[in-house]
Amino acid sequence: MDKETPQVIPPPARTGGRADRDALVLWALLLAAFALRAGGIFDGLPMILNADEPHFVNTAVYFGGGTLNPPFLKYPTLWIYSLFASYIGLFLAWSGCGFFRSAGDFGVKFASDPSMFYITGRLLACAVSCAAAWVVYRAGLLLWSRRAALAGAALFAFLPSVVEAAQYAKWESLMLLLSAAAWYFAIQIYREGRRRDYLLCGLALGLCVSTHYMAGLFCLLLPVAHIASFMKSGGTGCARAAADSRLWAGLALIPCGFLIGTPYALLDFHKFKSSLSDIAAYSALRNAGFGFREKLGMAGLVLDNLLNFAGKSPAPLIFIAAVPLLAAETPWLALLFAAPVAVYIVFLSSQHDGGFPRYLFNSFPALCLVTAGGIEKLSGRFGGKALFAALFAAAALPAFAQSAALLRYHWLPDTRILAGEWIAQNVPAGTAILTDQPHLSPHIAMSGAQARRLYEKALRAGSPRAKFYEYLLKSGLKDGYRIYRIDRSAADLAVLPAQLQSVKAAQELADISAGLDGVRKLGIKFVALPDEGRNPEHRADMDNFERELSDGARIAASFEPARGKIKGPGIVIYRID
Repeated sequence: MDKETPQVIPPPARTGGRADRDALVLWALLLAAFALRAGGIFDGLPMILNADEPHFVNTAVYFGGGTLNPPFLKYPTLWIYSLFASYIGLFLAWSGCGFFRSAGDFGVKFASDPSMFYITGRLLACAVSCAAAWVVYRAGLLLWSRRAALAGAALFAFLPSVVEAAQYAKWESLMLLLSAAAWYFAIQIYREGRRRDYLLCGLALGLCVSTHYMAGLFCLLLPVAHIASFMKSGGTGCARAAADSRLWAGLALIPCGFLIGTPYALLDFHKFKSSLSDIAAYSALRNAGFGFREKLGMAGLVLDNLLNFAGKSPAPLIFIAAVPLLAAETPWLALLFAAPVAVYIVFLSSQHDGGFPRYLFNSFPALCLVTAGGIEKLSGRFGGKALFAALFAAAALPAFAQSAALLRYHWLPDTRILAGEWIAQNVPAGTAILTDQPHLSPHIAMSGAQARRLYEKALRAGSPRAKFYEYLLKSGLKDGYRIYRIDRSAADLAVLPAQLQSVKAAQELADISAGLDGVRKLGIKFVALPDEGRNPEHRADMDNFERELSDGARIAASFEPARGKIKGPGIVIYRID
């Protein structure tokens, strides 16, 4: 009788136990990640402290009026549609499926106190950010051991900039989820080259671009993954690589993915074209005078953002050590990781606004995967499990501590809230007050009389803001103030010109170039001036106006941040006699 070599099969209980432990570790990681993010979602409410957040929330609520065509296509709409879907669920729960409250009541609730809308959007951002950590874990399993995959996911989950981004109802977290998915399928292309992975990678990239136009640079990932797979398999000839039908099928799904998330780029092409022209005009405005020296300085800032992706953690050092090890063992995999990141560095270095870390977020899944691979390779060569644990702790714990510190920061008293409370207690209702940008100014209520004027003004201008004022009036406004905003330009505010004109159509503005006398003529009695948000390059008259205030008005109150005690901008409240 023939003898067979016996197979060694691990006992089921032991295998299941290891799998169960890994699953528990993963769930504990995701719960910790969610707690880090969700702990800061109440910050400032009902005031909105983030300048960009209202655009997304307001547009999502605007869709409740019966159209999915946004007033502007400054941003693609996938994230805004996601918010809108969450608000449908919120309405059904809040209204008892429409039996106890109407859609009009929902609009009044938003106008009077939008807190639950922002909390819902922020919770959605927290959820998709945690889902991105899970995808990073799955991508790690394609490359490294299970413990290294968990290490990469943990590092990603604790990145301070990623945690902070998830505390706002903005696009960054959804882009991170989709970019992590694109990296996953790109790695699958490198490993196996299946047509399905090409298609899914292209779709993920298109959806990623539908969260932010800047992600268009990230589409390089698909052809780079194709080249890496082709060369790893011993392929030769550029023509053969370029003629592969799998590549073109994947590339064809990129615009399909974009249009799934931003359908009105096609359905209302004129608006889309106008928005792109506005973005180009804004970019030209911001980049005017941005010469070689400035670009060199920006390149240093972009590299600093890259090398400090994990905050004040040694993780970047491990990443740097891992790169040559990876390049020596699997050079084409190293190319897959390096090429998209390099393109971002070059492009962002040429942009006036390229120094924001969020514009590198598409690279973060790759940075965490390479760092986790470096931990595994270094510990395998020099110290085994003990070194692995030490390197992981050195990389992840400082990032976790820095992210946890954000929770305490978010719960600190804020100068904008304190200044608003002072005004409510010391300034008579109906008084005209001049403030600056809403997210930097004291939180104060608008009077019913002003809401009526702004409603009529917005209605005449055809502004979608008219509906907001209509609902605000229906909420039964209590006594408030006549709020003026300092009239500022698009370059000064770093916003798109067409969008700014629409916003101005629903505001009362004061031109400070006329000085203090011009402000007096408007009947303004108080000026609440924050010390942030100024750009002397575009607003030299702001300093002149502040000098006039110092000479011709008296300080009624001031609110200053104090490290570890009070956050926010410094705010000085002047009384004009």
